Amino acid sequence: MCAVIGSSAVTVIGSRDAAAAFPKIKSVATGLNRSYALGEDGSLWSWGGNNRYYIPALPRIDTPYDSGPLKLELTGVSSLSAGRSHTLIVKDGDLWGVGDNSEDQLGIDSVELFATSMPKKIPGISNIKSAAAGYLYSVVLKNDGTLWEFGKNYSDFSARDTHYRDFHIPRQVPYFPGNESVQEVAAGYYHTVAIKADRTLVAWGANDKGQLGIGMTDEFWDTPASVYGIDDVKSIAAGGMHTLALKYDGTVYAWGTNSCGALGRKPSEIASSNTPLQVEGLSDIVAISAGDVHNLALGKDGKIRIWGCEMTNDDLYADLAVHEVPTTIETPISIKSIAAGDLHSLAVTSSGRLWAWGLNDVNQSGPSPNVFIPYPRGFKLEEYAPSPPYNLKAAAGEGQVTLTWNSDVPYPKSNIVLMREGSTGPFKTVATIILSGNNSGTYSYTVNGLAYSPFKPYEFRVVTVDGDDRKSPQSESIFAQPKKIFQLPDNTDLRLIPSK
Repeated sequence: MCAVIGSSAVTVIGSRDAAAAFPKIKSVATGLNRSYALGEDGSLWSWGGNNRYYIPALPRIDTPYDSGPLKLELTGVSSLSAGRSHTLIVKDGDLWGVGDNSEDQLGIDSVELFATSMPKKIPGISNIKSAAAGYLYSVVLKNDGTLWEFGKNYSDFSARDTHYRDFHIPRQVPYFPGNESVQEVAAGYYHTVAIKADRTLVAWGANDKGQLGIGMTDEFWDTPASVYGIDDVKSIAAGGMHTLALKYDGTVYAWGTNSCGALGRKPSEIASSNTPLQVEGLSDIVAISAGDVHNLALGKDGKIRIWGCEMTNDDLYADLAVHEVPTTIETPISIKSIAAGDLHSLAVTSSGRLWAWGLNDVNQSGPSPNVFIPYPRGFKLEEYAPSPPYNLKAAAGEGQVTLTWNSDVPYPKSNIVLMREGSTGPFKTVATIILSGNNSGTYSYTVNGLAYSPFKPYEFRVVTVDGDDRKSPQSESIFAQPKKIFQLPDNTDLRLIPSK
């Protein structure tokens, strides 16, 4: 479930950089419905689902998704892991966290910090090599090879101590077999897998689908146990309730739930496995990534193999979104990096171009009106429109209507006011308001010369144009009427009007 990118250079505050060009991409990572791209120039970008727990520092937190990628600006980052609704960042041996902290998964007492939209340095732990973000918990690998946890994983050793309440304090993973050092760690929903120095695996946590691979299907296993019958492991990936392992000989093994063919076999043949099974049809693999119930594997030939589901409970896309056995995705150029999100996927070409496909209900797969993108699609920053204006209001005056609205575009070039009489017919541009600099985000304009009509109110909308001349979608409409102007005939003698 967690996805990691390494050797990055990122920031504390995220902002939409309208003037920036999307750089060549080095690698990618994904969380639940959030995507990350590390540029070759050291920049880090993020886009997709938006809520107050997940997004790094948005001007607004009540929109369902970003209108465009956010550029983060924290330098010196060595790795990043995106979980369900929180993200862990390793910088200079220290650990930073952003997003949801409702279960202490950022290593900070949730009483003091329930969530954060800006990365916070996690106290009490240092000398960090890498981190893995699970569902509501975090696992940290230190440079000395020891593993530490914080947050709440109700299926591992922390669940056994019913009196323990300081879940934000990092605790060393106990009873480690042979007390050997760890080389790599991955976290799923509630299970954790680690590669030991001897290239064998240990796992602990939830095991109701056999995702630990220990030869049993107990509900959970609270301390590390050896994974059955696999060695010489090069890398690992943890999905929602399944696990992948890539061996040095280029073969791939999978265990846990076989929902949607997550193990590379037809679900009608096997529902789950509590021991590693070789994924048939895969050889010469150099990288793996696990999503909720789908997986990606990158071959030495630069081609992507996919299996599992990129869309669930949706018959409309079933033929395109379900791969019960590994299927090769044809791309026009060689791929160098892959990442499987919850139900979407990212890939980077050898030339540094970003591709995306899968579920796209909150723009996690890029700028497209389609809820599902069946095949890899080239991703360009310039395809993103600025976010539309919002909170449009109207105040009536005599023969006029004054509009006010808000916009999140940090360096807008102009606002365009549109109007039509009634609710049919084309909109007409009544004003183009030229702007400069980083504006306050609150705007107003008065439309004059309007005639009152009791049966035909005016409909208004606003469009924002950013610094690269990209127009936002139109704002939501507001209907308004000017106040009626009472005029006396020119020859009326006011002295003849009876008083009331």
